[in-house]
Amino acid sequence: MAWKVFAYDGLVDQARREIAWAERGLALVDELGEDVPPLEPLPDVAADLPGPG
Repeated sequence: MAWKVFAYDGLVDQARREIAWAERGLALVDELGEDVPPLEPLPDVAADLPGPG
């Protein structure tokens, strides 16, 4: 049982970090206003990603 509690505590901590990261990202978008770059991958990055199938 202690192992399950430990594992779930880790998942909760991870979720909290993800929420904090998202909040920082949203604050950055608000700060940048109209200067937010597009969110699509750069062509050289997209070429390295695995395709469908």
